[in-house]
Amino acid sequence: MDPFHAIADVILGVYKERKVQAWVKLIFTLSFSAITTFLYVTGGSLAATQSWPISIGSGMVSSAVILTVLFRRSDLTQGMIVALPAEEAKTEINTDTQIITH
Repeated sequence: MDPFHAIADVILGVYKERKVQAWVKLIFTLSFSAITTFLYVTGGSLAATQSWPISIGSGMVSSAVILTVLFRRSDLTQGMIVALPAEEAKTEINTDTQIITH
């Protein structure tokens, strides 16, 4: 058995494992942010207007904007090509989004 091959396997295993951890972290971040945004916007809209369709639509649009912001900021998604509706891209660029890093 070649010792260099074994060392290379260990290094590649750790590299791949950290990539998987990074993707899991990104998916958790996207999910948590989208759900929290949806619930906050939908709940606030329901409390103010009590209109289900407008509230749910507002929550969905807000979640889509948050998902776009996080996707663009991730190191894992750099260089990926993503198609977005022009209105969503404009909204995402013009939105004051607070990014909290912990």
